[in-house]
Amino acid sequence: MFAKIIKNGVRFRNEYNGNIAMLFGLLLIPLVTAIGLAVDTSRVLYYGSALQEAADAAALRGAMAFNTGASVKTAAMAAFDANAIIKNELQDLNITVAEKTGGIVEIKATSKMKPIFMQVASFPNLNLSAESEAAFGGVEPIELTFMLDVTNSMGFGGARETAEQAISDLLEAMYAGDSSNENVFVSFVPYSDRINVGTHRIDWLDGAPPPQWGGCIEPRYEPEPGFPFALSDENPATLSFTPTDPTAMTEIDAYNEVYKCLDAIVGPTHERADIDNILNNYMKSGTGRIDLGLIWGWRLLSPKWSGYWGMSDYPSAHGDRRKIAIFITDGRSVMYCKEVNSYAPALPPEFSWCKNEISDEGFAHIEHTCNKMKNDGIEVFVLYVNGISRGAPYMENCASTDLFYSVNSLSEINDAFDNLKLGIIGDSIRLIK
Repeated sequence: MFAKIIKNGVRFRNEYNGNIAMLFGLLLIPLVTAIGLAVDTSRVLYYGSALQEAADAAALRGAMAFNTGASVKTAAMAAFDANAIIKNELQDLNITVAEKTGGIVEIKATSKMKPIFMQVASFPNLNLSAESEAAFGGVEPIELTFMLDVTNSMGFGGARETAEQAISDLLEAMYAGDSSNENVFVSFVPYSDRINVGTHRIDWLDGAPPPQWGGCIEPRYEPEPGFPFALSDENPATLSFTPTDPTAMTEIDAYNEVYKCLDAIVGPTHERADIDNILNNYMKSGTGRIDLGLIWGWRLLSPKWSGYWGMSDYPSAHGDRRKIAIFITDGRSVMYCKEVNSYAPALPPEFSWCKNEISDEGFAHIEHTCNKMKNDGIEVFVLYVNGISRGAPYMENCASTDLFYSVNSLSEINDAFDNLKLGIIGDSIRLIK
C-alpha cells in the first residue's frame, strides 16, 4: 500500500512538472511581449526626445541664419546633424526646413524606428516625428563699443580688413536688416598714438586749445600702487584733459604722424550707417597706444560719463543695459613703449628703441585697466591678432571668461566673431513652438 502511494506521488510530481513547463511555455509569449513593449516604449521615448532636441537646435540655428543673411537650410541642417545622435538608428529620416514670415524658421522631422523585441508580436515599424519653430525676438538693450587698432602692423595679411568685415557682419545681424535700432547703442574708437575726441569738446580741456588743435588729447595718468601709468574712467568734470599741441612734435611723433589727429570717436549712435562709414574711411597710421584705445572704450560705457556723449540716457546705469567692449589689437606699439616703459630702468638693450613691442610692465597696465572694466560690469572681448607671445597671458587675463581669442589666420578672426555673434544674437533667438 505504502509503495503504491509513493509510486503515485512520483507520477503526480512528474505530471505536475510537466504542467508547470507547459504553463510557463504558454505564459512566455505574452511575458516576452510585455518586456519588449516596455523596452521599445522606452526606446521610442528616448529617440523621440533626441529627435525633438535636434529639431529645436536646427530651428534656433536656422533663425539665426535667417537674421544674418546666411543660408537658413544649410545652417539648420548642420545643427540637426550635430545634435541628431540617433541618425544611424532611424529609418526613412526626412527633414524639412521652411522660412515663414516674421523671421520664423520651421523644422519638421519624421522617421521610423524598427522595434527590437516587439517584432515577436509582429509589430510594424514605429513612427517618430518632431516639429519646432524659432524666431528672432530682437536684440536686448545693449551698449557696444569697438576699439580697433588702426596702425600699419594691424594690416598685415589682411587682418584689419577681415576684422572690419566681421564687425560689419555682426552689426548686420544685430540690426536684422534695419538701418536703425533704438535698443542698440554702438560706438567706434579708431585708436593709434592719441585719441581724437572731436574739436567740439573744448569744455573737456583744462585750458584753451592750442592753435590748429585737431581734437586729440594727451593721456591722463592717475598713478596707483604698482601702476604709475594707470588710467581711469573719471569724467571731465572730475579730471579735465590736456589737449595735444601740434606745434610740440618730436621726431618719433612726426614719424608716426600723430598730430594728423586721425579720426574722431564715432558714437554712440543707433544708426548702423555711422559705423559702416567710419569702417570704410578711417585713416591708418601710427604705432598704437593700446591702453588709450582701451580706456576710451571704458569711458564710452562707464555710467560716470552719463550725458557726456550727446545722449541724456547714455551710458546707462549698471544693469540697465548689457555692456560689451570689443578690443582688437596686435599688441605692438613703439609709442607706448617709449612713453610708458620709460619708467623701467631694467629694460634689456634690445628695447632701446622698443622694436614695436611692449614690456611686461606695459602689458600689466593693460590687464589692470581691463580688470577695472570687468569689475564695472563690462564684458571684455579681446581679439589678439598675430600678437607677440609674451603679451598673450596678459591679454587673456584682460578678457572676460571665454572671450579671449588669439588668432593667427583670417579664418580664426571670423570664427571668433561668429562666437561673439552667437553670444549676442543667440540670446535673442527663441523657440516659439
